[in-house]
Amino acid sequence: LMVKSGFESALASQTSLLTMYLRCGLVDDSLRVFKCIKHPNQVTWTSFISGLVQNGREEMALAEFRKMMRDSTKPNSFTLSSALRGCSNL
Repeated sequence: LMVKSGFESALASQTSLLTMYLRCGLVDDSLRVFKCIKHPNQVTWTSFISGLVQNGREEMALAEFRKMMRDSTKPNSFTLSSALRGCSNL
């Protein structure tokens, strides 16, 4: 049902847009996109956290990592690597 309704396609598009904004250094724009995503998945969270660290927003990235954990989304090795990189930059 979710695939038929386009949910996965919309989430993939939103995640791609979020990633593009972060790669361009447009953190505020990426935050606006992220806030519109009702149910971010592991890939979305990881892209957001990683991009925040890459843009020097380590504290924000770690706050989002905590939200991800509260959201019961399990981090993968890429998520953990980004969180650790954020910690090392503080």
